Amino acid sequence: MVFLGASAMPAAADQTHADFHVEDSIVMFYYPELSSAKRFYGQLLGLEQTYESESAVIFRVSDTAQVGLVAAGPGAFHDVRDENSVMLSLVVRDVDAWYERLLEQGQVDFLKDIADSRANPIRSFLVADPGGYTVEFFSWVAEGDAQVSARP
Repeated sequence: MVFLGASAMPAAADQTHADFHVEDSIVMFYYPELSSAKRFYGQLLGLEQTYESESAVIFRVSDTAQVGLVAAGPGAFHDVRDENSVMLSLVVRDVDAWYERLLEQGQVDFLKDIADSRANPIRSFLVADPGGYTVEFFSWVAEGDAQVSARP
């Protein structure tokens, strides 16, 4: 079998890992309207907004990860769903401080109270964002200890 134009493509051996370096990642969530989700990620969580248009808002989660909020409509790639099976997990240094901060705000829907996991060396809690997406906050802990340790 002959592929036309195949000679114009560089051979895999000529390409390096740097040619395929991923610079950032953005998880996209879809909403019927953006105002409540924008307030949740920007004001309640305090994430830095990096982009905004009429149909999307993006917030920085870390140096190499962002969360994008997309408004429902003709330009949206996905439809808004009643139940979302995606969970955004945020690894934080002090999960207890995050829990207290969000609890004090009184505007957050907690799905699971803060607790140590029986299956993994983490301490975590879960909240729902305005679109029904689950947001997990967790800190790595030393096994058998509630103190935060370095990520395994």
